[in-house]
Amino acid sequence: MDGHFLDGQKHGVAVYLLSLYTDLVIARPDISLFVGLEKGSDVSAPLYNNPNVKKLYYDRGGWLRFLFDIPILVSKIQPDVVHTQNAIPVFRKPGVDYHVTLFDVLYEDYPMYFGLRYRLSRSILFKFAARESNILSTCSDYSAKRIRAHYLRGRRFVGKLIHVIPPGIALNESDSIEATSPFSFKFLLYVSRFEIRKNHLMLVEAFNKVSQEHPELKLVLVGFEIDGSLAETRALVDKLSISRSVVFESNIPQSRLLALYKSAELVVYPSRCEGFGMPILESMLVNPRLIFSNTSSMSDFGFASECFMESYSSEAIANKVMESLAYPSLIEGRYETRKKFIREHYLWSHSGELLSQLYSLSKIDFTQRS
Repeated sequence: MDGHFLDGQKHGVAVYLLSLYTDLVIARPDISLFVGLEKGSDVSAPLYNNPNVKKLYYDRGGWLRFLFDIPILVSKIQPDVVHTQNAIPVFRKPGVDYHVTLFDVLYEDYPMYFGLRYRLSRSILFKFAARESNILSTCSDYSAKRIRAHYLRGRRFVGKLIHVIPPGIALNESDSIEATSPFSFKFLLYVSRFEIRKNHLMLVEAFNKVSQEHPELKLVLVGFEIDGSLAETRALVDKLSISRSVVFESNIPQSRLLALYKSAELVVYPSRCEGFGMPILESMLVNPRLIFSNTSSMSDFGFASECFMESYSSEAIANKVMESLAYPSLIEGRYETRKKFIREHYLWSHSGELLSQLYSLSKIDFTQRS
């Protein structure tokens, strides 16, 4: 398994891979897992404590791992399956099944949020990976539909399957019983890394409007920098003179994240596009007061449609926030039903079983199955 993304940062891909494979190696002691890592990667995760997991380090790393490191390691250890994310090695060994996970193709559907170089490089590499993989998977029904629409059109790919292996919930719901608010004030919460598509600027503008009617509220933003959006968000906060009402946090422990989720007056997730949207489900388990965008993969969460909101303007976000604060019963009413659905459909043990089934059947030609 390519562990390039297992660098220690708590982004979605890292959580997905670590949690998925932790369940897999526990359930399948017959599997030996070799993890290819970048030098200096954090190896403190419980996955690496399993005796059937071996760590290997790339000599070159980065994109060059697909040209050199992974093919060399494949020749050395002779695996049955090679699992990579988003791309596939240029040189592939016959008799080995190449499993590729494409988490999303948002750059195809929402090009305005991605640079031209980013879009072109990924369109070429990801399309090649989707078409050449023996096993192709993704994390949501939405992504599966969009991958097929962009990359698997035509008679050649009619029988190619896209396997959906959804994430599970990493937070332990029972721990929330003892969780207390880390703040003495009421606050809105948004948990997401800082990227332009995450819509932080529009949320800050919306909060500025909301705070006129709710001066007691503060806005807590949890996430790390990706593309300069954090600096832009701080600049906007200063421009609007609301720096005393906006709190920035990053790389917080799970216990603090859980406490924030539980104690927020309202969890707001105004991202314009997502490949999945894990913080939505995490917060939904412990807080009945949540609103989130109804676009991209988030539209898959139709079981919580009362929490949907428009996020195309600061006015739309502000209106939904104020409505939710004024009439909380509109989104709290079906809270137990939402939690029940999450418990039944988003379990890492279930996701690990789906992966196990794929690898048990890995000698089947998935490109020809109908």
